[in-house]
Amino acid sequence: MLQLRREEHVHVLTLQGGENRFRLDVLHRWNAVLDQVEAEVGAGPGALVVTGEGKFWSNGIDLEWLGTARPDEVRRFVPTLNALLGRVVSFPVPTVAALNGHTFAGGAMLALAMDYRVMRTGRGWFCLPEVDIQVPIHRAMLRLLERKMTPAALRDAVLLGRRFTAEEALAAGIVDQVCDVEALLPKGLAMAEPLVTKERAIFSRLKTDLYGDLQQSLEADLEQLQGC
Repeated sequence: MLQLRREEHVHVLTLQGGENRFRLDVLHRWNAVLDQVEAEVGAGPGALVVTGEGKFWSNGIDLEWLGTARPDEVRRFVPTLNALLGRVVSFPVPTVAALNGHTFAGGAMLALAMDYRVMRTGRGWFCLPEVDIQVPIHRAMLRLLERKMTPAALRDAVLLGRRFTAEEALAAGIVDQVCDVEALLPKGLAMAEPLVTKERAIFSRLKTDLYGDLQQSLEADLEQLQGC
């Protein structure tokens, strides 16, 4: 479901789970992958590019699973998802999301938590559909959206559930570049290239300075659960 490989100093994570929806076990696998990347990069050069296969990058939370999960799993799910977002937003290794297809809801939030985004043209939307599926957005997730989106784009994404094409997402500042599908991974690798050799300690310190408060907000609920 999560295939990790290396291309020189860049780790490439390919999402291979169909719609790549989030369940508790999926979030644990994400953290295991991040542990591996962080350990292998260490203080040396490195970056992480995350892409998918087919028509989906990630469609967010697996609501069908959530409806049948055990009460303890339900209780831990959103805090664990938030903590993953918090980890990604301040991850000490540079991150690039290469969006190959639909990027919805929690998947859109995960893409925004990364440092840079490139989106393929011709297929796939970036969308926060919570207003249409009648699901509230957690307060810490809203802080992430506020930090990573312009006010106008955030308003339309949250209140309209607007579906942004690649070109519209670029114009709204949601993604940094767009390209056709054949160029997507090469473009993602090219975006990572100037970040690879940034000195790791200062890069990590600056990301913490930029997003440390956001990370703490996203991780707060899980920390409270662990303290119970």
